[in-house]
Amino acid sequence: MTDLWHSAAGDQRWDSPHATSHLLESTTADTMPVSKRILLIALGAVVLCAGIAAVVASRWISPSADVSEVGVVFPGTNERRWVDFVAGVKLAAKRLDLDVSTRREAHECLVELSPKPVLFRWYPDVGTGSIHRRVTGACTQSQPPVALVGAHNSVLTLAIAEALADCPDPDRAPVLLMTEATKDDLIDIHAERSFRFGFNNSHQAKTVVDRLVTYFADEGFAKAKVRAIIVDVVDDPFSVDLAHRYNKSLTQAFGPIAVAPPAEFAGRDPLDPDGPYWSLTTSTGRYEDPNPEEWDLARATIDRMAENPRNRWVLVLPVTTTPFRRFTHALEETLRTWSDPDVSKMVREHLVLLSGDSTNYHSFREVVGRTPAPFIFFDHVNPIDPSIVTDSDRSIPTRSLNREVAFTLLSALKRLGKDATPTTLAEELEHYVPPGATETMFQDGDRREGGGAIVVVPSGDFSSYEMILPPHWQ
Repeated sequence: MTDLWHSAAGDQRWDSPHATSHLLESTTADTMPVSKRILLIALGAVVLCAGIAAVVASRWISPSADVSEVGVVFPGTNERRWVDFVAGVKLAAKRLDLDVSTRREAHECLVELSPKPVLFRWYPDVGTGSIHRRVTGACTQSQPPVALVGAHNSVLTLAIAEALADCPDPDRAPVLLMTEATKDDLIDIHAERSFRFGFNNSHQAKTVVDRLVTYFADEGFAKAKVRAIIVDVVDDPFSVDLAHRYNKSLTQAFGPIAVAPPAEFAGRDPLDPDGPYWSLTTSTGRYEDPNPEEWDLARATIDRMAENPRNRWVLVLPVTTTPFRRFTHALEETLRTWSDPDVSKMVREHLVLLSGDSTNYHSFREVVGRTPAPFIFFDHVNPIDPSIVTDSDRSIPTRSLNREVAFTLLSALKRLGKDATPTTLAEELEHYVPPGATETMFQDGDRREGGGAIVVVPSGDFSSYEMILPPHWQ
């Protein structure tokens, strides 16, 4: 944390050890069980973030009819996301020739749009319950925000959408601008007032599978020889949804190629217990080491592939970066130690991995490192956009997407002028046509098809890779 976090009473820093030391007074590291220490640390983090949120809110500019407020809902545990969002706003404002000022102590960013300035304000809440309460409060304040931006995943965005859908006065409910939340049905919860700037899971799966078809055709593999194993994680709604979208896209492209799971991984999928999903119960685990269930699934996966090693195997892993890293490590070790080296070699040569946006370009390079086979995945934006200058390459995609959100929103609010309300903004965005485009940006709230970057890593690492961008990005 930076020095801007002070309590209202004086100079007590919220990141000071004194802020949470009372939680630990009666115990020591030598006597406290590890599980209890972890629990207390987590509790301390929640208390800390709640305090931060309260302090920030106390310093906000009061709501005013003369300003269009936009709430930015990113967790208080990740200030970097707010920094990247402000950077995106500044890039958009520069393109529109608008001045920007910031109040770091309150996490506010003001764009001098005439006749009605736009105030972006960070809501640094943690957890779905806290976010739901914050959004509910925003709906009922004297001058509600015209829009809310967020969040960075489907679970938190669901909390925002549900709170907006429950707004007592629907006309006052802010427009929801989704960034990286991809679960398909999120767009229907706060219907007609939700707009997604990333691409939903259906689009991701279809786009990646289309590239897979080309990849196999280039190698001369017949569709009849293709088989798929589709993994999902039942405690992750994003994973379950994307797994189902992949199954649909693969079936459309190749026929019913998904292989049924063994009994120990069957029947767990919450949407289709009888479906062909090899389900893990949880994505919880260490950063480095696969958990026991992941080891078991890796062995079962290779065991099934080894029965028909001449098939072209597709392994779908719609999981976030850390479990992806653990599971591919388990696959690598399983292949390396397999009892029949010739079969192991054949499986490795005939295997392709697919994923979605969670295991993106930068997280793959910095966290995963390599996979035991070629890998095809999706990015919402150009992950190496040369127009984005930052001290961290991992910020390029978020700043690029935030720039698009801010540019679209500011363009719409500029046209609305003093008439900007949640209702008029929703209508404006519904008919918004980006510069140089011939069609509206959104269709039923979702981005129109034709966007997103496809990255193909044929060697399993970044010694070589192919990035396929839409024509308008090139």
